[in-house]
Amino acid sequence: MRRLLTLPRILFASRAVTPLAMLFFLLLYIGVAFFSPEPLTTLISFIRNYIPLAAILALIPVNCAVRLAMELCKWGKRRAVMKGETAKSSLEDLFVETVRLSGTLPLAALKERLEGFGYRTRLTGSSLAAWQGISLLPARLLFLAATFCLFTGILISTTTRISQRVAVIEGEPFPLIPEGSDRVERITFADRRGFFLEKTLSVEVAGKDGKKEFGIYPPALYHGFFVYPRYLGVAPLIRFAAPDLQADFETHVILMIYPPGKEDSANIPNTGYRIVFSMAKADDGDDPFHSGRMTLLFRILQRDKPVTSGTLAMGGEFEGDGYRLSFPEFRRVVATDLVRDHGVIPIWAGALFFSAALLFWLPVRLFFPRREMLFMETAGVVHACSRAEGGRVRHGGVFLEALDFLDAGVTVAKGQDEPLRAEELL
Repeated sequence: MRRLLTLPRILFASRAVTPLAMLFFLLLYIGVAFFSPEPLTTLISFIRNYIPLAAILALIPVNCAVRLAMELCKWGKRRAVMKGETAKSSLEDLFVETVRLSGTLPLAALKERLEGFGYRTRLTGSSLAAWQGISLLPARLLFLAATFCLFTGILISTTTRISQRVAVIEGEPFPLIPEGSDRVERITFADRRGFFLEKTLSVEVAGKDGKKEFGIYPPALYHGFFVYPRYLGVAPLIRFAAPDLQADFETHVILMIYPPGKEDSANIPNTGYRIVFSMAKADDGDDPFHSGRMTLLFRILQRDKPVTSGTLAMGGEFEGDGYRLSFPEFRRVVATDLVRDHGVIPIWAGALFFSAALLFWLPVRLFFPRREMLFMETAGVVHACSRAEGGRVRHGGVFLEALDFLDAGVTVAKGQDEPLRAEELL
């Protein structure tokens, strides 16, 4: 029965599980990169479609949760022992170093000696606890919680994420919102003096719950979707006439032609005509998407054969060789990813926990490292225990000096059977 329980214990509690699982996916990613131009997308697809891979990824948050619970349990047991309660588990599991001495324990004298080294002490019955500094337990718990949240979020995102790319157009209802109740009022793109971004994008949406504004980062949560603006464009009203067309053609088209120089095209249905557009750079250096003063370069193709080309400002009209083209009006457009991803919040929480763990761990580890000692007498045998989370050399010297003080030339035993002199511990 114990053998049957060994494997689950290794899988769920071993410190090696998380790094081994991460190494497995790293090697898998490297292998996929040899055969796929988009290895990350391919790897995500594998995890989504193959349950064994998802199960391996799930081992990481499960392992972190189990280790977090074990860490709390171990801390609770050690705290109880330090308060003088009888140990309910092996002291070797609670402390880094455990030494057994034969004889009686001069608690009062040892207490004064340890206080002289700057340790705080607690004398309870037949046990003496000494400690100094601040425990790094909060940092360890935050780190495990951060890893749990991060990989839980990755697992949820990988297996359940849904993404749709839509065109958000000024003056039109916001896509995918029920009943079209929310309307895009304005899209602006302007300069910004920021640490990371030089430009700022703002999409203002008005609905029953009031106005809401979306930016580039961080993504906003709107009706269950995270909003990620991707590409900018325009939606002009095109009026087109050609010598061989019986009627003029008029419609709105979406052109993803920002920044200037990027090309997009519009097909004229059932005519064989196609118009290729690009945006010209402004002579005054002002951003055309920001100012609204846009000039489009166009080429009119008939069955991929160029028939005419030219330059036309928004609101203007071109006429030549029997062709007529005009843009009476236009609207700004943002190609936007609407993502329903329940794993984003745990990933953000993981990032916050990692930051908090580092901010706590660094100053405590450098300036207030935790050091603990316990001396407990049971049935004529003294158990001397020690652990340190920083400053181990100095703490080890104090612990050895305490052993010398207790032993004073009497034989000591480390472990169960083999005798060892205290002087040999130095």
